Amino acid sequence: MRCILALAALALTPPVHAQRDSTALTGYEVLAAFDDARRLAIDARDRLYVVDKGRESVLQLDLDGREVARLGGPGGSDGEFDEPLDIDPGIGLTWLVADAGNARLQRFSQSFLHLETLAVPREARLEPGTPGRLEPRDDQIEGGRPLAVAQSPTGEVFAIEGAQGLVLKWDKSRRLERTIGGFGQGALVAPVALDVDTDQLYVADRGLRAIALYDLFGGYIQTIARGQAEDASAVTLDGDKLWLILPSRILVMETTGRYLYTLQVKDGLHLVDAAPHGSAVYLLTRTALIRARTSPK
Repeated sequence: MRCILALAALALTPPVHAQRDSTALTGYEVLAAFDDARRLAIDARDRLYVVDKGRESVLQLDLDGREVARLGGPGGSDGEFDEPLDIDPGIGLTWLVADAGNARLQRFSQSFLHLETLAVPREARLEPGTPGRLEPRDDQIEGGRPLAVAQSPTGEVFAIEGAQGLVLKWDKSRRLERTIGGFGQGALVAPVALDVDTDQLYVADRGLRAIALYDLFGGYIQTIARGQAEDASAVTLDGDKLWLILPSRILVMETTGRYLYTLQVKDGLHLVDAAPHGSAVYLLTRTALIRARTSPK
């Protein structure tokens, strides 16, 4: 009788999401090779960008992985990098690179012309007389370490400063405005990736094992994907969907956090980033760009 009851209870137990709504990617094609790739992005003109830390470069590719342009090389001058870790092409007009070793963000035009540099401080304080504005501490010796960068459609810039585990925000005029996730409800622990839309900032935090959501003024909204982001490498928006990139799978959810489905990648791959494009999914490992296919959801 106990066995019958146990089997009945098991039959009524809903399966976990990853099993119930899992889709295996198919049709894998290796498109390009890299030394130590860290981030992948696609702009509004269907151009791919790969940050290759091993080459201290950003590569622009077409959708078939052919190199179109390259920017970078080791150094601290404009257009040079020391440990580039992230890129955000925005809406296709200008793009930003998190240049971690040089403690800065660099902004470029579509034609790879250097437009400006934003210093990323390790510590900042409120500027006297201007509430909401930040300036670096007078006694600051070394700069911060930008791990990730994202720009909103309206021009605000957000970056994870890894030394403190905070998000820094610059306003539309590129003035350092505030820190996000420093204390209280919504405090960050070990943020590693972020993305932003017109209303919300999404921060993947390995320490929280979740994604923290904030409004664009830094106000905490909620925490989603709890217990899922311990190994998170990237988070990216796809219209009204949010992708959480993990080493062996991609969790797809609504921007409110409601789980939709999981994309499973084949054994042996270790993802660092991924980006959707129509029915294709571009997968990035440390050494390769791969295109795979999925059924529409």
